[in-house]
Amino acid sequence: MTSFNALKDVGANLNDIHIIIDSSDSQKDDYFQIFGNKVHVFDKKQVIIDSCDNFNKLNIATFSRNYAFTLSRDLGYEYFFLIDDDISKIYFKDIFNGKTKCFLISNIDKVADYICSYMDKAPIDIISFKHEGSIFGTDSLRTLKKKY
Repeated sequence: MTSFNALKDVGANLNDIHIIIDSSDSQKDDYFQIFGNKVHVFDKKQVIIDSCDNFNKLNIATFSRNYAFTLSRDLGYEYFFLIDDDISKIYFKDIFNGKTKCFLISNIDKVADYICSYMDKAPIDIISFKHEGSIFGTDSLRTLKKKY
């Protein structure tokens, strides 16, 4: 529910949200009770991928992310926005005069429309956004500041 609430906070079209869960998810019944036919279940053991994991662990996001591509294609989407289940806020950050400033998003659907329009014109297939936990330590932050 954390990410669902974050999407609600930024004005997402909640009628067009799909929830992907693994068949072994202990909260499966709760998801169906809340989201009904917007819940899509897949079996990680049926998805054949090289997860680059020598320990055969199944608790990685690669399986559900790959399934998101299949599901999106099956539902007829040309574009989709994928968000992990633990995202509590969605906003832009930028650095002005050496200080980081956050910009709240009031209508993420407009942002998505803009991004899709850009992708229609640019020679790219994927745009990715980082989450705050992706930067570790001051060296990484200094590198980010230099690049942007």
